[in-house]
Amino acid sequence: MKVLSLPKEQAKNAEGLLDPEVTKAMLNGLPVTVLVALDRHRVVGALGGAMNDGIFELVSLYVDEKSRRKGAARAMVDALTDRLKIMDTMIRVQFNLETEENRTLEYFFTAMGFKREKVGFPAYYAVPVEKLLTNMEGVDSDSSIKNFGDVPGIMLRKASNVSIDAGYPVPEGGLLGACVDTEVSSCSISNEKVDAYVAAEHSKDDMVKIPAMWSSLSDPRKMLSMLFYTTGALKKKYPGDTTVAALAINQVSGKIIQRMFNEEESISRCYTLVV
Repeated sequence: MKVLSLPKEQAKNAEGLLDPEVTKAMLNGLPVTVLVALDRHRVVGALGGAMNDGIFELVSLYVDEKSRRKGAARAMVDALTDRLKIMDTMIRVQFNLETEENRTLEYFFTAMGFKREKVGFPAYYAVPVEKLLTNMEGVDSDSSIKNFGDVPGIMLRKASNVSIDAGYPVPEGGLLGACVDTEVSSCSISNEKVDAYVAAEHSKDDMVKIPAMWSSLSDPRKMLSMLFYTTGALKKKYPGDTTVAALAINQVSGKIIQRMFNEEESISRCYTLVV
């Protein structure tokens, strides 16, 4: 098994083996590291990530199903470790959702010597729809809050661009992406523009994801009002046992989500390896 660094010009060779966000960052010329595993000149696996505040964030690791258990994943992680040794750093990998693929990778990283650490931010919180709170003392309904389906597309497009420019996460394809559930996603409108939103994605595998929340307002009650608007819509649309997973990107959004989720703990898991 041979491991090579993949240059930007050959990004297409790892298509389907890399997280789409890593591929996009690579094509845009951002400082990402991509390693590929070759088996007889055929690319069978890829690893991708980047340095962040002195830590290498490993974002993507995948091996073609027909080529697994042949040492490709181990070879790529070993190659990455060798490259990072001169930097006095660590590798960090985080799993946000409970899937069979993620469970397999967690076993793999543990076997590679990675240690489980306390999760910071960003982090996902999850709870069944039936346990979501729909009201809170001190938080009133707000007539300025609408669902995405009742808002002109140009407003959502502008809000999406503002979020992207500020480095906030947005759903794949932005606020107008096909994955966005416009019936339960909510936003606050003032002066004919979106000044805050909660974006939810259509249910997949009995799970609704809320990967993006943003506000230009200083009053957190507006965000709580939107979340309660969204949770009310979720309760009307989805069965009670459907899981809702929301992404908190900092302490403020974490506290807001925990209130809505009735103080549930984060479901994200983090592993690190000092190199």
